[in-house]
Amino acid sequence: MNSPATTQEAAASAPARVALISIPKSGTNLVLAILKRALPEATTVDLMYPEPYRNGDSLRDYAFRANIAARKLIVETPAPAIFHTHATFSDYLMTTFWEFGVKPIFLMRDPRAVAVSFVDYVLKTEQHPAHRYFRDQLSDFDSRLRTAILGTDPNDPEQPFLPDLAGAWGRYVRWLRQPDILRLRYEGMVGARFGGWDNRQRENVKRIVDFLGLDLSAEAFDSLVRGGTDPKASVTFHKGGIHRWKKSFTPEMEALFQKEAGNILDLYQYKALEFEPPPPTAAPE
Repeated sequence: MNSPATTQEAAASAPARVALISIPKSGTNLVLAILKRALPEATTVDLMYPEPYRNGDSLRDYAFRANIAARKLIVETPAPAIFHTHATFSDYLMTTFWEFGVKPIFLMRDPRAVAVSFVDYVLKTEQHPAHRYFRDQLSDFDSRLRTAILGTDPNDPEQPFLPDLAGAWGRYVRWLRQPDILRLRYEGMVGARFGGWDNRQRENVKRIVDFLGLDLSAEAFDSLVRGGTDPKASVTFHKGGIHRWKKSFTPEMEALFQKEAGNILDLYQYKALEFEPPPPTAAPE
């Protein structure tokens, strides 16, 4: 339940519209929970999959149709509204946001954490197109993680289509360069309970509040932080935390990631892992 203070103050100064653009498995539901508590009167609209993918669609054709459908939903939804999407960048969608006064927020997460979270999600989600392939054809975690990084062979009809990580993330990067967009990192939205920092979490919630133009009392702000920042409240929550993924990356897997997607770490300003060197081999007696 939203507190009366949060509800009344937020509703009094709610902006017309806001859009959360997130890379999948980057904490979408965590930030959505904050937005919903901050804007309790807003209608929440899913722009993720407004158009079904058709066999034979090119990614460009599908994106074009999806963006037209998303624009229609934006036009038809009265303010206040919260839109959310995993849409890769397009000038068409960005122009739609500007035209209709939609404030965009872009959410990212360390791509290696996203890869680990994706493997967990596919394995526990039976309706996911890659579930059976991951469960039955890939024998261990490393092979699944490797597939999350490299993608599948689009020419193999026995494999579900999964894009390579570097290619997929490359189509989001222009969101980082847009003016008047609030950029958030999942790592900064998680408190000490899940390996983050409470002060940084509060700072980032305050950035959201300021971006939305809300004027909350200290009591209402504290209520927003307490009630809207628990990752376990997400329906897609698995284990959470900002460091857990590091235990899943062996030196070999990190080397593979650096080779195939190292540029993504640079573009999104994440650091490479540093492993302790192996102990020297004892000389034979």
